[in-house]
Amino acid sequence: MNTTTTPAILTPLAPVPEGYHLVALVTVHDDGEMSTDLDDSKVSSSITAAVDRMACGLRGSEVFAVWDFPQRPNPAQAAEEARETRPARILAHIGNGILAQLADAYRLDLEVTD
Repeated sequence: MNTTTTPAILTPLAPVPEGYHLVALVTVHDDGEMSTDLDDSKVSSSITAAVDRMACGLRGSEVFAVWDFPQRPNPAQAAEEARETRPARILAHIGNGILAQLADAYRLDLEVTD
């Protein structure tokens, strides 16, 4: 049986709107589907600062979901909204501290859990 996987399509990270962001680590499963658990997510005005405060830090090939907020939400409010809306972007760490944005289609594959 011949199986192929579609490589991730990366685009440069566009300027991130000012405000606050909820960042959560994404698990990419063997079948290509993605899920994230919001228990370890972080709210910050900087995506990189949020990632650096997470237990995972920045390690190669890690993927993160990001939701945007105009004002700082408390973590419970941010998690509640994240369960109801798709993330603004999915980012992959490609090395040397660089985060690149995955194509928008990947947001459709993300399942958010508590």
